[in-house]
Amino acid sequence: MKENEIKISSIGEFIKIINELSNTISENHKLFYRGQSSIYYKFESSIDRNPNVSEKKLYNKIIREYPYEFKTNNRLHNLTILQHFRAPTRLLDFSLNPLIALYFATCDNENIDGRIIILSVNENKIEFENSSKIRAIACLSYLNKKEIDMIRNLSNGVYKDKYLYEIKKVLFETDKQNLTSLDKALIYFINILKNENIQLNFKLRNLFNMYMLLSNKDFDRVKSQNGVFLLNGNDSRFNSLREISNDKYIYMEKYIIDVDRKHKKKILQELNLIGINDSTVYPDLEKLCMHFMGKKASWQNYSK
Repeated sequence: MKENEIKISSIGEFIKIINELSNTISENHKLFYRGQSSIYYKFESSIDRNPNVSEKKLYNKIIREYPYEFKTNNRLHNLTILQHFRAPTRLLDFSLNPLIALYFATCDNENIDGRIIILSVNENKIEFENSSKIRAIACLSYLNKKEIDMIRNLSNGVYKDKYLYEIKKVLFETDKQNLTSLDKALIYFINILKNENIQLNFKLRNLFNMYMLLSNKDFDRVKSQNGVFLLNGNDSRFNSLREISNDKYIYMEKYIIDVDRKHKKKILQELNLIGINDSTVYPDLEKLCMHFMGKKASWQNYSK
C-alpha cells in the first residue's frame, strides 16, 4: 500500500483493505489507527499545533486550578487526563479499532477528504504506563525548551549509550564546582524522576524516541474509543510521518487511506447502523441527546 493511492467510499471497502493489510504485516507487529477529518491536517500532537504554549506553564496553571483532578504524583497519568479534556499535550490519539478511526475521518469537514493513518508497530515499541522511560518522557513537560535541549544534547553526546542510573552516579559524585550547565540541567531532571519514583533503568537517548502507549483505561472515552497514544519525546514533533519510517529505533511502518468526501455522510450512516456514533464514541449526556435527536454535533444530520 502506498500513500494517496487508495480512496474509500464505504465501510465494506475499508474493512477489506484492513483485512488484506492484517495478513501482510510481520507477526511481531500490531496495527494502530488514527482518523483525521481533513487530508490537510498535519500529523502532529496538539502541543505542536500550539507552538507558543509552554507545557510547563500551562500544566502548572491547570493543576493549580483543578488540583482534585490530579491526585497522583504521576505526570504520565496527568497528561492522559489533560489529553482527555483537550489540553495540548505531546500525546497523539490512536485507536486499536479501525472503525473508530473511520468515524474520526468522516465526522467533520464535510467538503474535504478525510484521512486514516495506520501504523504497524513492532511489539518492542509498545509500552504501558508502568514503563520507566515512558513515565520519564512525560516528565519532560516539567521542563522548559532550553532545559529539554540541554538534555537532548547530552543524549546525543557522551551519555548516548549510558543508562540513567550510571549517569546519576557520575553526576552525583562529581564536585559541584566542576559541573557544567548541561550537567546541572540533567541533575534537575533526575531529581524530578526521583520525586515521581521512576526507576533510572533506561538509556538517556530513549527519552527522545517514539513509543506507542497502551495507557490504563481510566476514562469512559478511552474505553469507548479503545484509545491508545503515540508518545514522542523528541520535542513532540512527528515531522509529518517522515521520522517514523525506516527509523532503526522505532520500527514503525505507515499506511495512509483517504476517505472520499462525497461519501462521508454515507459512511457515518453505516457506522451508526453498527453502533458507532457520537453518543458511543463520546459517552456523555450531551452527545446522547444529540444522537437521539438525529443530529450530528459538527456538520450534518446523519441518522433517520
